[in-house]
Amino acid sequence: MKVRVTDEIVGPGNQPVVSEGGDKWTYRNVFGTVLTTELDISGEEKYKRGKLAGRIFDEKEVELSLDEAKLLKDLVGKAFSASIVVPVWDLLDPKEPEDG
Repeated sequence: MKVRVTDEIVGPGNQPVVSEGGDKWTYRNVFGTVLTTELDISGEEKYKRGKLAGRIFDEKEVELSLDEAKLLKDLVGKAFSASIVVPVWDLLDPKEPEDG
């Protein structure tokens, strides 16, 4: 799946999600944060996450495997509040609109 990581995250009320410092969060910021901050993991896992973070920071659109998308969903779900989790999960696992 291709993901445009430079887009700003839009949260509740269709408003941009901002950091405590007032900067607007992008998918790149969120993914980079969750991929590079956990220290209590193996060197192999750090390497894998670091390589993915490098791709995310080098490109505007990144091709993600299903395993990479699942990893990002899991990490974001643990690290952030619903205002970021919902748009990230919607991006990484788009659902078909329900009838009715």
